[in-house]
Amino acid sequence: MSAYPLLMHTALDATHCRSLAEFYRQFLGLRYRPGDEIPTDGSDDDSDWLVLLDPTGHRVFAFQEVPALARPTWPAHDVPKQMHHDFRVPSIEELQRQRQRAEELGATCCTTALTTTVSRCMCSLTPPDIPSVLSSVLSR
Repeated sequence: MSAYPLLMHTALDATHCRSLAEFYRQFLGLRYRPGDEIPTDGSDDDSDWLVLLDPTGHRVFAFQEVPALARPTWPAHDVPKQMHHDFRVPSIEELQRQRQRAEELGATCCTTALTTTVSRCMCSLTPPDIPSVLSSVLSR
């Protein structure tokens, strides 16, 4: 028995669960928990709770539908960001490739800072149907 609780997943509020889940599924190569997949029979996709798994079957993210979210105004602090994700990539070239992938999937990348030790690409997911979530793609 572990002396500590295990983190099951990180749950994100979303006004459109499927849109946000799809971004992270495609960006990080995750898959849906059985039963959470996109309906293929033409039925309505009215999921208000979705779970994404890593390739080994461990939970990574859950998405819970909420009626409204205040869009963060980062980098201004009027409506602060509530969270962010840090990802690591091995090179500046890979950072630039992942930034392009994030933008193709709907992220708006606000700033890129390249140095010899740390490179950052700050991306805010701001398509109209996805609540804004700040993501950092890091290279060391």
